[in-house]
Formats: sequence, C-alpha cells, structure tokens
Amino acid sequence: MKIYSASLNYFDEIKKAEAGDAKAMIRVAFAILHGNKTEKLQPEEAELAIRYYKRAAELGDKSAMLDLGGCYMSGRGVERDAKEAARWYERGWDPDDPAACYCLGWLNRYDYLNDGEEVPTSDAERITKAVQYFKRGAELLNPDCLYELGELYLTGTGVPEEEEKAFCLFMKAYEERDGDVLSDSALRIYLRFAECLHHGIGTEVDLEEALHFIQLFRKENRRRVSIGETEAEHVIEEAEQEWIAINRELDAVSGEG
Repeated sequence: MKIYSASLNYFDEIKKAEAGDAKAMIRVAFAILHGNKTEKLQPEEAELAIRYYKRAAELGDKSAMLDLGGCYMSGRGVERDAKEAARWYERGWDPDDPAACYCLGWLNRYDYLNDGEEVPTSDAERITKAVQYFKRGAELLNPDCLYELGELYLTGTGVPEEEEKAFCLFMKAYEERDGDVLSDSALRIYLRFAECLHHGIGTEVDLEEALHFIQLFRKENRRRVSIGETEAEHVIEEAEQEWIAINRELDAVSGEG
C-alpha cells in the first residue's frame, strides 16, 4: 500500500495506534482508505482501517464515528449500508462540530444510488432537517455547509429562493475553503461561482472572473484525477459546457472590440 500523504509517518502512527492512541488510529485508517485511490484497496488493509475506526469510536472519538458513517455510506472498506451509516453519523453528532453538521445535513439531503451517485431527496421533512444542519454548519463557517445552503437558496428548496443570498454563501464557502483538503464541495463551489458570474445570478455578469473560476475547476479536477479522486460525471459535463460557453462569449466580445 502506498500512502498519498507524504507528511504522515505511517509506521510511527501504527505504533501509536497499537498503543491505544485514538487519533493515530483515525489517521492510519484514513490513510489506508483515502491515501491513494489509484491503487486497489486490499481486503486486509480495509479490515485494519475499519477495525481502527471502530476502536477509536469505542474510545468515544466522535470524528471516528463520523468517518465510519462515511465508510458505510460510500461502501469504502465495508459493504454499503445506509442504516449503519445513519447510526454512526447520529452517534457522532455534536452541534459545535462543523463536520458533524455537514454529515447530518448530507444524510438528510441526499440518497445514494447503487452506482454511488448522490441524488437530492424530495422528502420535505428530511429537507427541513438538512436546512437546520447546514445552517448550523454555516454559522461555524464550514465551507461544505455554506455551499449546500447556497444550493438550497439558489433553488428555493426548503428556504425562500434568494439568488443574491445564494451567491454570498458560495462566496463565503470559497473564502473558507482549505486548498489542501479534498472537500466534497470544492469543485462545485468553483462551478457555481463561474455560472453565477457568467449568467448574472445574484451578482453582476463578469466573464473574465467566470473564466477564472472555471479554470480553477479544471485545474483542481486534473489534480484529483491524478490521485484517483473522481467527481460525478454530470458535474464534469456541466463544467465543460460552461467552459465552452464562457470562452465563446469572450471571443465574441473580443471580436466586437
């Protein structure tokens, strides 16, 4: 197994984990499951990762509970089990933890199809819960929650439709993102920014800025592909269409000048 994170001393972390260090258990488990997706995850590696997560969870570490929920939701290291995912997410809930807000918000907002594609729910009760979790996460400046809340305001789902508020939330999500972290929404933040600036959604039209953000999308997508991280195909297609349209309009403006 090759570890993607060069900053992690894997074998030292193993020693700490075996000595009962819950945080080391989580770091090792995460490295195994997410460190290098270009190589096939071996069954014995997956078993070790899940064992470490469960041991850390038994020690009361809520971040381990959330990570376990993510494993069961995505089927990474274990068989997919939505009920088990929900159980671990709920055990890991902490209103002052931005990651917990996002996990519980996501759990209520989306369903996973068998192919791993996420699909927004139409269940009004779940949407209401998702709004509450995302709002709390947005208060804690979690970029994923800020983005998801922006999506809800953009479409008027569970909240009033407010394009300017949606744009402001996307902007805040962009400002709060960590470029070194492979967050769920980073690519989508770039895409929504490009679309808003291209079409004047909640802000003034600015084709140059729209181009800048769609270029950021393409650059980040290439980086993710290089380490085995993939985005939903429909998002990639949407971004490519946006790239083409923005460049076509810029060329037309340049020709008029």
